[in-house]
Amino acid sequence: MSRSKQRRKAIQKQKRMKKIKKGKLVPFSLANSPRKLNGRINKHEYKTNIHNLIFVSSFFKNVKYTASNITSCNFRDSKIIGVDYINTNLKDSKFKNVHFENVIFYSVNIKNADFFNATFKNVYFINTNTTVAKNINLDQPSVYILRGHPSLNIDNTLINSIEKLMEIPKIQKHYVLTTRNSKGKKINNWILYLLLQSFSKKELSQAFLRMYLNNKPSSNRTMFTYFSYLEFLSKYYRKDGII
Repeated sequence: MSRSKQRRKAIQKQKRMKKIKKGKLVPFSLANSPRKLNGRINKHEYKTNIHNLIFVSSFFKNVKYTASNITSCNFRDSKIIGVDYINTNLKDSKFKNVHFENVIFYSVNIKNADFFNATFKNVYFINTNTTVAKNINLDQPSVYILRGHPSLNIDNTLINSIEKLMEIPKIQKHYVLTTRNSKGKKINNWILYLLLQSFSKKELSQAFLRMYLNNKPSSNRTMFTYFSYLEFLSKYYRKDGII
């Protein structure tokens, strides 16, 4: 590698690290690595671009992939828990013997993705064409195929509690309860719809307000996914059997 190229890469790395330190979401790219890679825990991967990577027997928990390309990657024998795939391309990736739990596929390309012997627990395919995947068995008790937009009757108390939460930058920037296209101005109806399957509007309002009032530098740092809110609410109201 030439000195000029090394210098250019060093500068790019410095810029990347500065953005990360400021709490900004920074795209990550990697392709054709022969090394086995580890999974991810408590991450929001924004515009990740990875191809032909090995994640065999890895563990993923509370990870959000937004507008990402994860193509021809091998996740065989992995556990994927509490992951949100949002507007993400999983084309040609291999999910053989993978266990999915509390996972959302929202507007995801799973063309030729291989799900041979994959198991699903509380998994939601929302506006995602499952017919183009390989070996996918959707005849499991807690697999849900959802389309369109949910019709919700949300009261002002719940809306106000979400708007309060959005005043906290470290929560707002991950766009879980609100939508990225609206820059946080509109409610994410699908996430709210899913949370309302286990909690009442009053429970959500009270818990969101508590999160807002109790916000500290060390709190609310991993609210990246639907699962992270489901887990918080389950613990807050001491409800067993939800996750």
